[in-house]
Amino acid sequence: IEVIRVLHVDDDPNQYEFIKFFLNQIDPILQVHCVATPDEVFEELEKNKYDCLVTDFQMPEMNGIELSTKVREKNSIPIILYTGQGSEEVAEAAFTIGIDDYIRKEMDPSHYQVLAKRIRHVVEKKQAETLYENVVEQARDAMCILIDGKIVFANHSAIQLFRQNSLEDLIGTNPLSKNRDILKPGFHRLEMEGKNSEKQYLEISSSPMTYSGKDAILCFLWDMTEKRILEQEKKISQERFRALVEISQDGIATIDLPGYVTFINDAFTELTGYSKEELIGMSYKKTTLEDDIESVFRIFNKVYRTGKPNKSCLWTTVCKDGTHRLIEHSAFPLRNDKGEIIGFRGVGRDV
Repeated sequence: IEVIRVLHVDDDPNQYEFIKFFLNQIDPILQVHCVATPDEVFEELEKNKYDCLVTDFQMPEMNGIELSTKVREKNSIPIILYTGQGSEEVAEAAFTIGIDDYIRKEMDPSHYQVLAKRIRHVVEKKQAETLYENVVEQARDAMCILIDGKIVFANHSAIQLFRQNSLEDLIGTNPLSKNRDILKPGFHRLEMEGKNSEKQYLEISSSPMTYSGKDAILCFLWDMTEKRILEQEKKISQERFRALVEISQDGIATIDLPGYVTFINDAFTELTGYSKEELIGMSYKKTTLEDDIESVFRIFNKVYRTGKPNKSCLWTTVCKDGTHRLIEHSAFPLRNDKGEIIGFRGVGRDV
């Protein structure tokens, strides 16, 4: 912190010079601006930025507790009640309304060292809290805290995840109650019903913590609904494709880059006379006429280099019983999810 701007209010003018002199001598980054009335406090807070408010308790227009209460309605600035007429009742009232610290005025000038340290402490604490709140609120991951299975805190991403309008709509609810394992440390998955009876699929990381002095569970949540839907659609598409492949009258096979069969359909077994169990893991060379092996290799190499299919090429297949069949082939690149070529898909028809 390069500078801490302190607004000091006290109806005793003698306090001004003492406060300015001693605080600046003790901690040079403290810049103190003094005013005499609560009205001036409101004007200064409206016009200028301050890091801490130090207020006397006994003042003509309103006391320090009343002033702090009004300030708190619009401003979260750290407040220190600094008074020579305090008591335990005053201190209790101060902390009840959210005043950050309470210090009694002393005759010994050394107490200014305590005041300077307290000012720096409440300002640094406020900055740390603000930074923490910003990080939590702006995090893309949803986060919530549960006590006895009910939400007591949630960030903005969690409010959106649970399709609510505000934090107040979530506090006290237990949308994760269907899976009690969530209260245990670890990684969990949950299917839940959102608004309009829509299904939501969540992945949740839970860990124990203490919140407001109570045992709590900190949960990070990720909405996997879209991914789950895409996976289901992909699975359905794959099943439909497999069904079409199996009923196709053309022989269909896939081989990996080294040239070994990884999949064949029923029509391909009829073409060769081999069973599926025999063909899976077999080199394409074993079912290819020796004179054609070199040309077949060149076809696969061209498909791999260009990434484009090679259609309507002929080579002779050697069947299990030793007979030969002239097959019209089409070779296509086989890719993984990253678009990388990992093999070839072939379609063959007996001509």
